[in-house]
Amino acid sequence: MADFFTENMPGMHRLFSFQRGFNLVSDSLSTNVGYARFLQIDRDLTTNMVTRDGRRSGVNVTQVLAQNAAAPVRLYMNARQSPSFYMIGFWGVDGDGDNWGHVVGVAWPQGDPQPHYFDPNEGVFATTNANQFGNDLITRIDDDYDITDINDFTIYRYQ
Repeated sequence: MADFFTENMPGMHRLFSFQRGFNLVSDSLSTNVGYARFLQIDRDLTTNMVTRDGRRSGVNVTQVLAQNAAAPVRLYMNARQSPSFYMIGFWGVDGDGDNWGHVVGVAWPQGDPQPHYFDPNEGVFATTNANQFGNDLITRIDDDYDITDINDFTIYRYQ
């Protein structure tokens, strides 16, 4: 499990291939739909993709939180301890009225003093205060994506 969010992750290239296919399917199914329908399509596809790929890698993935606000995500992540592995999906509408979604990873391997946040667009970051990781995580998401554009969050736990 410690390698799950690294380049040594089992099936990493398969996951990236699934992601490309996922994007094509999501874009095709959600063209010209309102946000509520877009969220339903994209979140269902995301849940299906991460749970199925987890199984292929010998990992159980469960959805542990679905909220339409950042505060519950912040609190949930502040309460985590090592070892913990998560994917966090978030969806919203940008300033131009376009629906969008994104997924990031959180890994806190056994024996590591700090959890790490991985954004495929931004890279890997560690927190300076493990007890406040949720605060750091939401601040980083806000800095990169503008929290006011995000309408929904879902946390997937890998175990």
